[in-house]
Amino acid sequence: MKQLYLNVRSGLLQVNIDETRWKLGNLRKYGYMARGTQRQQLLKDLSLPVTAITAITGDGHKYCKVYIGTTIDSSLFNVFLSELITHLLVNQCGRCVFFLDNCSIHKVGAERIIKAANHVCLFNAPYSPQINGIEYFFGDWKNKIQCIRVTVEDIVLVKLCNLLVTAYGSFQPENIRAVLNHVETVKWQTQMVDHCQQNSKTQINQKSTLTKKGRKKEKQYMSDKILNPILNISNNIDKRFKHKSLFHFEVVAKHNSVKFIKREIQ
Repeated sequence: MKQLYLNVRSGLLQVNIDETRWKLGNLRKYGYMARGTQRQQLLKDLSLPVTAITAITGDGHKYCKVYIGTTIDSSLFNVFLSELITHLLVNQCGRCVFFLDNCSIHKVGAERIIKAANHVCLFNAPYSPQINGIEYFFGDWKNKIQCIRVTVEDIVLVKLCNLLVTAYGSFQPENIRAVLNHVETVKWQTQMVDHCQQNSKTQINQKSTLTKKGRKKEKQYMSDKILNPILNISNNIDKRFKHKSLFHFEVVAKHNSVKFIKREIQ
């Protein structure tokens, strides 16, 4: 994370990419069984996978492709990544720093594609979704549609696609920037302060000869050493990136009855 914010401070545009999934339909959990027979039975999963690969940027851009009826592998992710880089290049977004989690599909060719385009690729620490801003974006997105109950029907799939694009389009650039700023100013810095304090306690225990005043200075030094280089980065984002926010939403369906949706606003 420190490397991410140092790159942003040097003028690179932050780009967070990840996948999220919905399941249409429900697994039947209750039913009738004949008396004396086994009460547990394996039931077929009646759901249909709907997966979205999404990217959000530090200046409020959002770019998404939704895949229906298929799972995401490294080849699909790399295609999405190549199209995203082209999209950012066409809209003159400049050099970027891409922030990915440690999912296995992100490790097959993604870093090579990013570096070949003269961008920077960074990976999040394992098991640390709380410091990845796009996870909060996914949470807000799902909250907008969580009250809708759907089943696997042709017309419902089209309605779901329209619902997804409506909820997705409701996010304004300031909403996306607020999510990323929240991670920087609250989640990550709090975690780093706790880490610094723990390290300082360990070092103080090893240096038992320090006075109380000396321990206080040592503790403050450990915190400032890490936090000072990345403070106030988000406050300068609006000054550096003044171009209009771009909206892209695309549905790729392996289902004959689902209409192909592609919408782009500049």
